[in-house]
Amino acid sequence: MPDLSPLRLQQKRYWQKTLWLTGTLLVIWFLVTFAAPFFSVSLNEWTFLGLPLGYFIAAQGSLIIYIVLIGLYAYLMNRLDRQFGVDEQ
Repeated sequence: MPDLSPLRLQQKRYWQKTLWLTGTLLVIWFLVTFAAPFFSVSLNEWTFLGLPLGYFIAAQGSLIIYIVLIGLYAYLMNRLDRQFGVDEQ
């Protein structure tokens, strides 16, 4: 018989939300890392700050998005930890 104690249910919800957040951010990472360069030839038809858009996304935009993803992950995980009472004090 499975253990359905309130603590186990809370741990399961915490883990599900953690997996969802991690998976969502990994999908964004994948799109920036692989999909944008794959379509760079098409993106190079437009310019941004005088540079072809495909080049700009690969050279500058991806680095900015990686930093934003790291900050967003830290912020959202800290909020999730506080919500479930497992934050560092």
